[in-house]
Amino acid sequence: MGHHTRPDVLICDVGDTLIRWNHYSREDGLSALKPLVDHPDRFDMDRLVNTGVAQDDTIEPRAAESLLEYRQADFLRLLFARGGMTLLCDDDHLEWHYWRGALGFEPEPGVHAALTRLQELEVRLAIVSNTAFGPRSILGELERHDLARFFETPVITSARFAVRKPNPAILDAARGLFVGPREEGWYIGNSVYHDVGGANAAGLPVIWYNEDGESLAEVATNGETPDHEVASWAGVVELLESLPARDRGDVA
Repeated sequence: MGHHTRPDVLICDVGDTLIRWNHYSREDGLSALKPLVDHPDRFDMDRLVNTGVAQDDTIEPRAAESLLEYRQADFLRLLFARGGMTLLCDDDHLEWHYWRGALGFEPEPGVHAALTRLQELEVRLAIVSNTAFGPRSILGELERHDLARFFETPVITSARFAVRKPNPAILDAARGLFVGPREEGWYIGNSVYHDVGGANAAGLPVIWYNEDGESLAEVATNGETPDHEVASWAGVVELLESLPARDRGDVA
């Protein structure tokens, strides 16, 4: 499969596409929330960790099976309430505090230069991410790496749009928000199941960002078929530079 003209909009996955996860500490994330509770004397790290693991083991498999998303703020409020504590902040603030404490990321190699070049080619950039966190956390992390400036808003996260990729509804929503009636949008992501499968179901051309050199035959489980495959962000640029810009005047 392939397309012969350059897209107007490239909608991007986040994790392992724009930035790569390199650190997680549940304990550090929970510690970051201690100043936000009404009864800090009830803060018991061992209990919170053990309850959180069990809570996650109950909720996450159901979410993965149904492709319905839960919100990290709700998860944390439930967890702390089980320990007799209320978190005294709004949801965005709560999620960002936990994210900053718990999670560490680094940019994918070459992503800054690639996104700069795509802007020069007048390819607009947008985001759809499977995550229990809201847009504030995604944008905050991208700002850490000087990446937020490249992207249109709103940022779409499954936590705020109720469903996860490969449910096509969330990518259909992205097309509705980001891609004009005289434009073409593509999607890029690293997961064959979530990203390629979701884009296929939504009817969006998709680039498989296959930095790890996986075999499609080994990882495709539902006939997922990328339109293009690249191994790096330099490859994304090379692909889009090779395509002429669409003649919008010929589009009905």
